[in-house]
Amino acid sequence: MLSVIVKVLMLSAAATVISFGGWFVVFGTADIGELIMAAVLSITSFDPLISLTFLSNSLVNTVAAAERIFALIDEKPVVDDIAESRRGCRTDFKIEEPPKAESVNFAYPGTERKILESLSLYVKKNRISAFKAKSGRVKSTVLSLMMQFFDPARGRMILNESDLKEFGLDSLRGGISYFTQETTLFNISVMDSIRRADESATDEVVFEAAEKAGIHHYICSLPSGYDTTAGEQGSRFSIGERLRIGLARIFLQNNHVILLYEPVSNLDSENEKLIMENLKRGLERITVVLVSHRPSVIAIADDIIEL
Repeated sequence: MLSVIVKVLMLSAAATVISFGGWFVVFGTADIGELIMAAVLSITSFDPLISLTFLSNSLVNTVAAAERIFALIDEKPVVDDIAESRRGCRTDFKIEEPPKAESVNFAYPGTERKILESLSLYVKKNRISAFKAKSGRVKSTVLSLMMQFFDPARGRMILNESDLKEFGLDSLRGGISYFTQETTLFNISVMDSIRRADESATDEVVFEAAEKAGIHHYICSLPSGYDTTAGEQGSRFSIGERLRIGLARIFLQNNHVILLYEPVSNLDSENEKLIMENLKRGLERITVVLVSHRPSVIAIADDIIEL
């Protein structure tokens, strides 16, 4: 609204200057050059005011963004982390099987509806186990509890015969690989995108992980190879290519436990087959928990657990 008013004032001022200036030119008290100069000066004199109108819009957006940032900073975590430096916190451990549930009850924060009730669950080591249940949030909820995104309302999640709450979140989540249907890529090189899983990895180790994920040869075919930037949110690559880059990260982490949540739900059958073949080949002697609605994906499982 303010910008419209400023524009109306600017045009009115220019029209007034030209009207009076034209009158002076007719009667010979001014020439045409002076008239043009006066008109230009009247219009350009509004530049600071125009900038001020745009500033108000920018300030509104800036204040709104700041409010969202401060709201995020002030938000309390759903799960309280045990500081790594705190005595009794478990950090020197190796995860070889996912947490198991012992008489777990759970409802999402702010709701009363129980998603899980008296759930006891154990996943066998070095095997691929798939969860089977009706459509809903049960399967993903179990994975969230294994990653300690939430704490159970009753019962407990157990890891290495100890309560999951005894472990630091950094150590716990660093020891379990969590692969979902979306792979986040920043606008950095492919090499750095994969190496985020292990900053100390050499180029050769990254190449090996990409080879396992079936993306190495494609990356090498790009004009800049592994120096190719991914673009904002990985826009340089298709969904299937982004998933395979994410899969390379999983292999680079080299964890003994992997949780797969709908890993190929957004892919066509050809890309699905490629991803699953790479997964199957790279998951030997790895403990895997798999969640998917696709029977072709569940087919790779050694065990099917009905929830």
